[in-house]
Order: sequence, then C-alpha cells, then structure tokens
Amino acid sequence: MTTASDSQLKRTPLYSRHVALGGKIVPFAGYELPIQYSSIMDEHLAVRGGVGIFDVSHLGEICVRGKGSLEFLESMVPTDLSKLIDGRMQYTVLLNNAGFILDDIIIYRDSFDGFYLIVNASNISKVDQHLQAHARPDAVVTDFSDNCGCIAVQGPRAVDVVDALFDSKAKGLGYYAFKELEGSGGKAWISRSGYTGED
Repeated sequence: MTTASDSQLKRTPLYSRHVALGGKIVPFAGYELPIQYSSIMDEHLAVRGGVGIFDVSHLGEICVRGKGSLEFLESMVPTDLSKLIDGRMQYTVLLNNAGFILDDIIIYRDSFDGFYLIVNASNISKVDQHLQAHARPDAVVTDFSDNCGCIAVQGPRAVDVVDALFDSKAKGLGYYAFKELEGSGGKAWISRSGYTGED
C-alpha cells in the first residue's frame, strides 16, 4: 500500500472502466487500482478454473536502445544476455553499485540494439535513475511507463481468450516469447511470460 495522498495517485488507462464495473479501488504503488470486483474467493476460483484479466499498467516500462545496449545491460544484471534472441525475454535482477538487488525485472529483446525492461511499479523512479546514472552514448535509456498500458491474462483459458482477440495468432507463441500482433482492437505486444510459471 502507498502512503501518497489521493491527489498524488496515478490512474491507469483502464481506471474509468474499473469504476464503471464496480471495482473496489485502493491505493497501490502510487496508483488507484481495483483490489476486487466481487469476492476474493469468487475471483480466485474464476482464475483457477477459467480466466482472469488484470490491469498491470502500473508496472514500469523502460527502453534501452543503441549499439551498446547489450553490453550496457550485461553490466547491470548478473545474467548472460548474449543468448537472448529477438522476440524472447529473460527474467533477472538489476543490481545496484554494491551488487545488491535493486529490482527483479523482465528484459525483452526486440532487436539487436533494442531492449525493453519491465520493472516493479514502486521501483520505476529508482531503476530509471540508476540506469540513467550509468547510461552511455551508445545505450540510451528512456522511461515510457506513463505512456504504456498492460493487461495480464491468467488461467486455463488464458490462451484461448487472447487467441480469439488476435485471429488465432497467439496460441503458437512459446514460453517467455513475445510478438507484436494485430487484432480487432489494433496492434499490441503479446507475451507469454507467466512470472509464477502460470501460462
């Protein structure tokens, strides 16, 4: 929970939809987010038996671009990213100057010189400042968290639901892979990145 006053809280692109659907809005990591719509048990069972859709637009998105991006990121995390190919992701941790964990993150490799980092909402500013402090001319860091929305779809029917929205193009996506797809609502990045091992 956050201690920020209501006037300082941010809202995700789906905020008005949450309110219209009767979501119980609470402060979390600097955002106004729904904690539940009906009961915790009903929603838990719906996800375990069918599908649940969660607004995770409060997560941070930071882009690193340039010819030195790979080398730069490898100096920031204790992970060999050289084997990470385009369209794949890697779960890892970002380290501070003393070698302690600053945040756990997921790195998306979009191209030879383009990477996207998904960071925890409460650490966006801290992570951005740390990366900016070590950035190089050939590895430009850009925080675009406020311009991005993200929805997590989870449960046994998750793939079927997403696949139906994107003309049956999502089902073949491998684990920890992502792709830009076009569906009835426009273009979106679809990733199969179950953080907990869930699909």
